[in-house]
Amino acid sequence: MKKSRRAKKEKRNKAFIVIVLILFLVSSIGGVVVYYGADDQSSFTVNVEGTRYRFKVTSDQNGNAYYSVKSKDSEFTTFYPPQNLLLNIEENMQDSLINSPYFYLSIDPESENMDLLDYLRWDIRQNLPISKFFIEGMTSEYEGYTLPIVNCQNATTTIPVVILKNTNVTNITSSNNCLEMNFAPHQAMQARDMLIYLMQGIKPGVDYGN
Repeated sequence: MKKSRRAKKEKRNKAFIVIVLILFLVSSIGGVVVYYGADDQSSFTVNVEGTRYRFKVTSDQNGNAYYSVKSKDSEFTTFYPPQNLLLNIEENMQDSLINSPYFYLSIDPESENMDLLDYLRWDIRQNLPISKFFIEGMTSEYEGYTLPIVNCQNATTTIPVVILKNTNVTNITSSNNCLEMNFAPHQAMQARDMLIYLMQGIKPGVDYGN
């Protein structure tokens, strides 16, 4: 009984730490969200191949700013405008993720913070268009997880693989339909936004104009 109570307490403490971490990340980029908006810093529009995406700065109950993005067929949230994302992904990898309805999203258990990756894979799923679906995996076995083993060897032209790893240094590489995203904690939301934009058909770093 004591062991069970201790386990529950540790789980609650762990969840609290994750919440604090996410609030810190969101709060730290709140100013960036507002600063990089349109001239009125409240809304702007991006047109991608006939699809119009309207970005509007919104705040949650804690005052943290984010973009509420709407198009005719989709609605999602981001923190950075697509043209202001500085992390580079090779063009052919971007096309693969945009055009494939399915992909693997695998997390690396050697990451600095697994809780952050758990949050990101949940959050990414919430912001995918209805035409996209990902299969969760891990690059190797890890205690407490029952996800299948998925690494770059599983990547194909029709089902690419995305591997997330939280490290001290940001490094993004891609090869043979496999994208490996190693990112420092302060760039976690940039990595998150890049994936969501690609899944929504928007290429990061491109100035589409208003």
